[in-house]
Amino acid sequence: MPAVRARDLGRGTDAARARRWIERLTRQSGVCRSATDLYAGEHWTSALEAARLPNVQLWVVSAGYGLVPADAQLANYDATFTLGNPDSVAATRLGQQEWWQVLNEWDGPHSDSHSGRTRLGDLCATGHVIAALSGPYLWPLEREITKLDPADFLLVSTGCSDRTFAPYLLPADGTARMSLGGSLVSVNVRVAGHVLSQVSPRQFTRRRAANVLEELRASSPPLPTFDRVPMNDEEVREWIRSQKLSNPSLSASGALTCLRAAGRACEQKRFGALFRQVVDESSE
Repeated sequence: MPAVRARDLGRGTDAARARRWIERLTRQSGVCRSATDLYAGEHWTSALEAARLPNVQLWVVSAGYGLVPADAQLANYDATFTLGNPDSVAATRLGQQEWWQVLNEWDGPHSDSHSGRTRLGDLCATGHVIAALSGPYLWPLEREITKLDPADFLLVSTGCSDRTFAPYLLPADGTARMSLGGSLVSVNVRVAGHVLSQVSPRQFTRRRAANVLEELRASSPPLPTFDRVPMNDEEVREWIRSQKLSNPSLSASGALTCLRAAGRACEQKRFGALFRQVVDESSE
């Protein structure tokens, strides 16, 4: 079954497009599978590893479905909070917040473990929440996050320096991956998993979590520096085309790893956008 795609919603207010989106997802309810099986990639694999720890429940901040448990039944979809992506749900931060608000008004997908819509505040009322979120996924949730108690809601978002989220941030940066392994794609969730593995639920506090990460940062070697050759957009696209010819199933993250291993340079976000352009070319 083809994925429901944000790019196909057409024009209208962000709230109207979000309601149209929900209608389309609802029509796909007969061809759903659990989030555990739907998502893939290094970030998701790391999240599943953390979820195996005692007394840990895994939830997903989804641009398509809102906040959902890992056993929620989801249809294939293409939607993101990354601005500039063909399947971005809105063109502005305000529009993304309106989209998220509409999703929160929807009961959401079926789940065996939970019924109805659960919000961040509901989770915080039952225990500590550690959210591993990249920058694009912070602003849509700003209104919700800023109502929470920093003692209950702990945020891992390496690279985030905005004062709006400062009360919630745990001390973590990209150097953590030198000790925890993986790439920058999964560093947030690996850091969150590390905290959960080191602090027992009965002893969990923000201070204990911060201490664990301060120790990790102090013991981690510095990030390596690379002398890679920069490429312009057309050079990157041509390189991706050649790689896709020899390996049609190559993912964006896999292609970027190969490019960097070859001594070439391209920023991850720009590479992802160019990779999608090449994929769209081949599907026309």
